[in-house]
Amino acid sequence: MIFKRKGDKTSEKIYVALTSIVAAVFLTVSKLIVGVVSGSLGIIAEALHSGMDLGAAIITFWAVKTSSKPPDEHHHFGHEKIENLAALFQAALLIFTCIWIGYEAIEKLMQKTHEIQHGFWTYGIMIVSIIVDSGRSRALSRTAKKYNSQALEADALHFRTDILSSLVVIVGLAGAQLGFYWTDPLAAFVVVVIVLLLSFRLGKECVDILLDRAPEDLELKIRNLLENSKENIRYKQLRIRNAGSKSFVNLVLDVNRLYTFEEVHRIKDSVQKIIEEIIPETDIMIHADPVQDEKERIIDTLYLKARQFKLNIHHILIIHLPEGYVVEFHMECPVQMPLGKAYALSGKLKEQVYNKIDRIIDINIHLEEMYYDYREGTEINGNKEMRDQIILIAGNEKKIINCHDIVFFKLDDNSISVSLDCVFSDDLPVYKVHALATYVKDEIKKQFPEISRVMVHAEPLGEVTSAK
Repeated sequence: MIFKRKGDKTSEKIYVALTSIVAAVFLTVSKLIVGVVSGSLGIIAEALHSGMDLGAAIITFWAVKTSSKPPDEHHHFGHEKIENLAALFQAALLIFTCIWIGYEAIEKLMQKTHEIQHGFWTYGIMIVSIIVDSGRSRALSRTAKKYNSQALEADALHFRTDILSSLVVIVGLAGAQLGFYWTDPLAAFVVVVIVLLLSFRLGKECVDILLDRAPEDLELKIRNLLENSKENIRYKQLRIRNAGSKSFVNLVLDVNRLYTFEEVHRIKDSVQKIIEEIIPETDIMIHADPVQDEKERIIDTLYLKARQFKLNIHHILIIHLPEGYVVEFHMECPVQMPLGKAYALSGKLKEQVYNKIDRIIDINIHLEEMYYDYREGTEINGNKEMRDQIILIAGNEKKIINCHDIVFFKLDDNSISVSLDCVFSDDLPVYKVHALATYVKDEIKKQFPEISRVMVHAEPLGEVTSAK
């Protein structure tokens, strides 16, 4: 047997579809026999309805079996839409059948006479039908929800419709037995209306999926989860479509361009898990676009706009507030530039930055002169004690690998300027290198007051090694 192996999704779906065929055959034949013998148009309508269910069940069986085939060279996204096409065909069959039964019901109502041979079998077959339909509807609906199968859900809808229409037919039979000839054809007409409404609803759902209409409920759930995620996920495109029991999700993320490949991969995995919590049976394609974060964008904009005005800026401070950003920085101006002109330049720079970045709510600029110093000097050897002490100061920091090329200059005011090279590890961040260089400079000035200026030149170990 190929049916219902434990844990096999396709086999379970096929098994449920096959049992629906068996149930539909039994109900169709039984209702048709009782309807013809009794002359009840309501029961005959129900027999034809069950006949359509039989055809639908056969189509469902074929669709479920075919849609499980893996993608091939002609169907790169698989065969899942066969389920939707089959469900649409089922809806069309029901609509055409309803038109014919409705016509017959109206004709019987206009004749104002309709005889029915009543017996226990007329009521018995409808009660049996309700019991069978109820069991099959629950089994189909449970499996359809488990595997998100529209074909099985359409089959379940047919059996649920049978339950309602069977109850209507029983009422019609009882009315006819009491002498109200119109109750039986009216019951058939009510069944037609019910089935038509459900068929149009099913048909619309099938067309929506075949035309790749986005499932709004799923889209809203995914957006809410992404926006409330701890990962602070930013995205600019989310596209969803269904095909049979499978969903396809395409998502474009905005990821900080400074993230490593591993960090980006971790974020994509996290997003995929979020989506799979809502849609277990899904094919997810996630693309990550490298983008600047707001902080980096603000800094780049400041430097770019400053260069356009031929200005130098430094000591940038960005303060993040709930309503936006406050930005502060120093702007260098030529020594002889009048304050009015410097203030006007800073105003133009502010305007450019405001126009470029909406989230900046305030900009504070500190004006200062463009610093440079010109001195006359001569190179001196310095004494050995001073040189050894400088090497010792640098050696006190473990992250300074070595200190070399120490040069002393005597300036025109008799003060001494020292320059030296310090070697650091290649992967040490610049801010740590700066802190260590400042420490060396301050310690040298503390021990040798006659030294007015210290220049520490940082070198990466890899560069020094390759130079040798």
